[in-house]
Amino acid sequence: MVNQRSGIEGDHTGDITRLQQRLEKIETTLHENDQRLRLNNVEIKGVPVTSSENLFTIVSKICTKVNCEVRQEQINYIARVPQRNSKDNKNIIMSLHNRYLRDDFIAAAKKCKNLTITDIGLNGSGNIYVNDHLTFENKQLLNKAKLLAKEKNFSYIWVKNCKILVKKNTTSPH
Repeated sequence: MVNQRSGIEGDHTGDITRLQQRLEKIETTLHENDQRLRLNNVEIKGVPVTSSENLFTIVSKICTKVNCEVRQEQINYIARVPQRNSKDNKNIIMSLHNRYLRDDFIAAAKKCKNLTITDIGLNGSGNIYVNDHLTFENKQLLNKAKLLAKEKNFSYIWVKNCKILVKKNTTSPH
């Protein structure tokens, strides 16, 4: 009876291992698909919430400041989303109709080093940041990668097309 039981448990152990591997593969695919759905999106951080705000106007002012035209008809949607750690500050997510426009907008914003809230006509101080719209998991991964890069003396870490890239120094490959 004991030998039969250990044989049955051994059979199920292999099944459990295969199911765990399959589940991990499915979760990875789901995570990649979730990030892929955000490829046309831009995340704008640092713009304070104001009463009766018009997000199209805010984006238009940012576009003017960074010298990149994004017309309202090129925007699929634009909305504020809550941050996990803050009840007051809500980032702006803008989904554009194509990735090329998104890339141009992000590049123009990065080129304009110190974009501030006063640049778009709001009172106060603080910077505005324009980035790829990463999933929560990828944001966590980016934060961990930044810490590890600092610890290991890597000079560059950045995000391009929702992929996290790291480079040791100017002469090393990605």
